[in-house]
Amino acid sequence: MATRIINQPPGQHMRTIPTPSRATTGDALPINDSIPETESATLSALCSGSCTRSVEFCETMTLPAAFNTDAVKTNCARIAYDTSFLGYTVEPETVQAQLPCGGCCPVDVYRIGLAGAIPYIIDIGPVSSGCGDTVRVNVTGNVMVDEAIGYICGDAEPELNELSCQNVTPHLSVEVADCGCTDNTNITVYGTFSFSNLPTCM
Repeated sequence: MATRIINQPPGQHMRTIPTPSRATTGDALPINDSIPETESATLSALCSGSCTRSVEFCETMTLPAAFNTDAVKTNCARIAYDTSFLGYTVEPETVQAQLPCGGCCPVDVYRIGLAGAIPYIIDIGPVSSGCGDTVRVNVTGNVMVDEAIGYICGDAEPELNELSCQNVTPHLSVEVADCGCTDNTNITVYGTFSFSNLPTCM
């Protein structure tokens, strides 16, 4: 039977308490310094999971009163966008991990980010006037991206799946409103680009 010393205030006798041996004999309970297998699996899942993130965009254009925007509907906008300017960033970090039975300790992780830009062209819809043809109004824009999308545990830098447009989903809304006290019309298109299924560790 091993003994473990407990410190006492000055002037008092030291006392000891028995603790079970690491050898599992008889009814003695073994001491296990490692995290139980089920808890270890849970921590691993938390570290290797992916996050869903998004960035917002907004464009507003003002049309003179002579232009008819009645054909512009809230669900008529269409978008073309490009993801070739996006890329992953991988940065080592040290975070404090909460232990299952209390306390915490530093753990080395990799911060997986998505950085770059998403250029886009949005077709708002048809607009007409008293002269000329009916035309489709388009706006162009560019949204900058710098988002953390996940954290991965481990000592080796992770390999990531190739990014594609399937990982970036746009959500559009259109608003048509009078421009203050004038007869002009404001057309605002806004929404988000959502990032999903990112990343996975090879």
